[in-house]
Amino acid sequence: MPKTTFIPKRPAHRAFRGKTMEQAPKPAEAPKPKNRTMALAIIIIAILVVVGVGVYFLTRPNPSPTPTGPQVTVKDDGLCGSSDMSCLFTPASINATVNGAAVTWKNTGTISHTVTTCDSTNGQTSTECPNGTDATGLDSFSLTVAGGASVTHVFAKAGTYYYYCSIHPFTMHGQVIAS
Repeated sequence: MPKTTFIPKRPAHRAFRGKTMEQAPKPAEAPKPKNRTMALAIIIIAILVVVGVGVYFLTRPNPSPTPTGPQVTVKDDGLCGSSDMSCLFTPASINATVNGAAVTWKNTGTISHTVTTCDSTNGQTSTECPNGTDATGLDSFSLTVAGGASVTHVFAKAGTYYYYCSIHPFTMHGQVIAS
């Protein structure tokens, strides 16, 4: 009989030399944000918006109060020729209180005008100041009021102030009686 040789088998635990599988499953990891940069950018933008709105509300100017003193309307038709009677101050004469509420000139027209006192400082002539009144010793001023804008002045001395528009001196005259 032929002789048989037995080749011993390796134990089963050593038969596979690759990685062995783990017996227990790993715990589930928390999902990571897909894009951390995007999340950070959104947070920064939100903070900037909140800060910007806060700064706006803290620094915005208060609406200007309605004038409480005498008011003069400066009117024009956009041309104001030398005989154009639609360019005027209305009312032509008003009363004001010395060191009281400011007189307001509101230009409802489309072109600029001035409110210039009749005195030697402003170089008045008979055209600008037909009354020939020189208000030397009283407040002297020349205020420019653009179309759609307003200017104000508080009178510091009592007296009658004659004024005119130095741009349109032929038709635009007025007076303020400060007491």
